[in-house]
Amino acid sequence: MTKMQKMGRDLNHKDLQGKSLNNLDFSNSRFVQTNLRKAVLRGSWVNNANLQKAQLQRADLSRATFIESDLREANLEDANLESADVHDADFSGANLVNCNFHKAAVRRAKFPGANLHQANLKEADIHGADFSDANLYSANLELTNANRVNFHHATLTNARLVGTNLRHSRLDKANLQGANLTDADFGYATGYTVEQLSMSHSLAGAKNIKPKIKAVLLDTSPHLFVRPEDASKPVTSIAQSLRNLLKSIVKSVKGVLQL
Repeated sequence: MTKMQKMGRDLNHKDLQGKSLNNLDFSNSRFVQTNLRKAVLRGSWVNNANLQKAQLQRADLSRATFIESDLREANLEDANLESADVHDADFSGANLVNCNFHKAAVRRAKFPGANLHQANLKEADIHGADFSDANLYSANLELTNANRVNFHHATLTNARLVGTNLRHSRLDKANLQGANLTDADFGYATGYTVEQLSMSHSLAGAKNIKPKIKAVLLDTSPHLFVRPEDASKPVTSIAQSLRNLLKSIVKSVKGVLQL
């Protein structure tokens, strides 16, 4: 790794498209409306920086740190933030379509009104983050630590929340239609209703759903608690029974014909 270089300066409106800026220290720098499309900042420090409305489409920001940085209304479509540290950063109103946050540290970051359509947050730590009014349509939050996350009025339609820790999270008015909540943990989560969960794709193995809500769902939507592999078992049993019955009938007919 090269020696870190500090570049805390004014880079507003600059054209840095495609530039290789690995392992540099941009802490406290200003990138307002800067063109960083396809730029490579792997392992760089961009803490307490101002990146409002910056253009970061398809940028490689893996393992970089954006702690407490301002990325409001920035465009990070298709950007790679795998294993990055963006805790306490502000992504309000940002375009994060298809953005990769796999295993990223996103604790207490702000995403109100952000567009995270098909974003990958698998195994990320988003503890205490604010996703109120955010669009997480078809986003992947599998095995994500979403403890104490604010999902108020968030769109989680068709989102994947398999094994997600939703403990203490806020889910009031969140759209969970088609969401896969298999093995999710709802311990102490608040705001969710029977109507919301009844629209989900699966609740198989989900833990700590409020007893009254679970009781209603088991009565009205029992299929939500059946794993796909379990759903085929009754059909298999019926098919086997029919085969056995058919064999018995054939055997009986043969016995009659031999008389």
